[in-house]
Amino acid sequence: MKSHRHAEKGERMEWNDIIVEQEKDHDQHRGDDRVGIIDLGSNSVRLSVYKWAEGRLVQIFTKTETVGLASYVDSSRNLTEDGYRKSEDILVEYLKTTRQLGVTDVSIIATASLRNIENAPHVLRQLEARIGRPIDLLSGEREAECDLEGVRQIYDITEGVVVDIGGGSTEVVVFRGGRSELALALPIGSLTAYLDHVQGLTPTLVEVEDIAEHVVRELVKNKIPKDLKLPLYGVGGTLRAANKLVNGVMLHDVANKTIDAGDLKRIARMAETQPKILLLNVIREMPDRIHTIFPGITILRTIARWVGTDVIHVSAFGVREGYLQKRLTAD
Repeated sequence: MKSHRHAEKGERMEWNDIIVEQEKDHDQHRGDDRVGIIDLGSNSVRLSVYKWAEGRLVQIFTKTETVGLASYVDSSRNLTEDGYRKSEDILVEYLKTTRQLGVTDVSIIATASLRNIENAPHVLRQLEARIGRPIDLLSGEREAECDLEGVRQIYDITEGVVVDIGGGSTEVVVFRGGRSELALALPIGSLTAYLDHVQGLTPTLVEVEDIAEHVVRELVKNKIPKDLKLPLYGVGGTLRAANKLVNGVMLHDVANKTIDAGDLKRIARMAETQPKILLLNVIREMPDRIHTIFPGITILRTIARWVGTDVIHVSAFGVREGYLQKRLTAD
């Protein structure tokens, strides 16, 4: 396979779940060099705050809550009243946090959580009226492009495939020569794969095969090229969780930010032969993902096999950072 060189940029791309800095002296960006973003996702909702300096984002605070909005969608593909209340409550709470932090420049984005529902226009109007702020509902293509922009803040790259496995969709970008050739969202994510295919807490072998077949159908339907032999870059919570699980189970260095396809295969084998040991690792490290991590890993394995790569590079930055980078550099 062709060798690809890439280098990580910068010195402050921490992976800590929460990083808080206090800066007494700083350059001004509209009166403040801090910017925030709330990402209303299908599985989790995240608030992130960054310092914006010299055209770069440095994360200083992040908070995540698992809400599982995709599980509040009824048979007519409408978000239920309970789902609306969950969305409203978390947005109100996070905006209160930004006020406590003194951050006034806050963007709010929604992805498959609202993109995949029939009553999205009504829900958006209601939420925006309640919180008094606009919510930017990203199309699958825009979300994928923001993922690529986020990855570019970490890796100095001109070609590859970016994958972001969210709760309700999986974004895929194919780029060469520094330009994206294809950017779209597959309508399957770690949570929707669980809801659609898994009966128990974790998938059986048959259910894993069902999920993989579903992913392949979407790859074919959306004309994702096969055997690209390009480096694969992963972003988002599912990828970070998979990276953490692999590092723990395979006894890799905690700072390792690559996932070997062989290790994913060994994890899948452990799910058959040593399920209790594997589940204990998940319970200790990521209990809120106990039902979604294995569907997510199945999606990742299927895409890695499809594009023909043995290694996944896990990026600290993704859609949120890409969105802000695009917005702030366009201002």
